Amino acid sequence: MLPSAPLLSIGITEDTLQFVDRVRAYVAQNADLGLMENQFCDTFANVSIEEFNENRFLSIFQGDSGTASCGLAGQLMVKILMQNGIDAYTYNFGFENTMFTHIVVLMKHRERYLIYDPFINYTLLDAAGNNMDLQRLLLQIAGDSVQVKFSRDTVQTDILVDRENLSPTIRELLQSKDCLEISDHATHVRDSVFKVPMLRCFDCESDGRCFRFVPLFERQLSTKTRFTQFHEGLAFKINEIYGAADHARVNAMVDSLIASLPELESRKGL
Repeated sequence: MLPSAPLLSIGITEDTLQFVDRVRAYVAQNADLGLMENQFCDTFANVSIEEFNENRFLSIFQGDSGTASCGLAGQLMVKILMQNGIDAYTYNFGFENTMFTHIVVLMKHRERYLIYDPFINYTLLDAAGNNMDLQRLLLQIAGDSVQVKFSRDTVQTDILVDRENLSPTIRELLQSKDCLEISDHATHVRDSVFKVPMLRCFDCESDGRCFRFVPLFERQLSTKTRFTQFHEGLAFKINEIYGAADHARVNAMVDSLIASLPELESRKGL
């Protein structure tokens, strides 16, 4: 069976880094956020990257029938990049078995592993505005000398909510003043499903009013560790790196690097 044509392809005048940024923004725009049950979306992690059907997921999003977690958005970006011959991987970090976990994408470029987030929608950059790689970031965290920027390009996506399947906690959150202001812009899709347009970027998420993952994550960091900034959370690797054929080697390399930096271990506890 012949492989399917790539969903997105590198343009004639486009270099690799430009293309990867375009894929990141494309996923951020099309992989809807929200609270809606969909068995296919909810079980994406049970499917290997080889069998991952990116077109089916995009069809679900276009039909307002499902939403993407950070893991699903990351897997979608990885698959599109791999279809274009670019090695890419998902990287999971945070506090295991809590709501304070996140997944970003690593893209291998000249043996450096650059950091992209298709869920929040940013590329991690250094102080000079060049791509930041994971190895350098971890070394800087260990040395207390981190200087990063978040790319500022913005896309618009939708938040989908099925009001019939909300937990009491989420239902109470949506009744808060800040969330009610957002709900005023909701469009009825069908039955109990509504959607609201939303801007997607690092600053948009950090300054959001209804649910702000970045500030909540940073609060957890400052409470549980000596870390205080969102990007420092990448030092808390959980689960294995997954994606391109050499993902086990990349995982071992990153684990070895983290283990070689006792400063990271000593900073975990207060």
